[in-house]
Amino acid sequence: MTITTLFIVLGGILGTVAHAPSAVGFFWFITVARGMVGYGAGGEYPAASTAVSHCCVGQVSPIDLKVY
Repeated sequence: MTITTLFIVLGGILGTVAHAPSAVGFFWFITVARGMVGYGAGGEYPAASTAVSHCCVGQVSPIDLKVY
């Protein structure tokens, strides 16, 4: 989880400070930064959901699972 969090943080920072001499260069800078954020989020969500499911076993009632 630490590495995926690092990808999210670094990608966010790169997206914030993005600059390039041309519009095409700027587009690719932002694309890579957003890709890093997506890669980090894609690794973070499954790990976090597994951690939560292990700590919350038996704490959800059947009423909470009803889909409306």
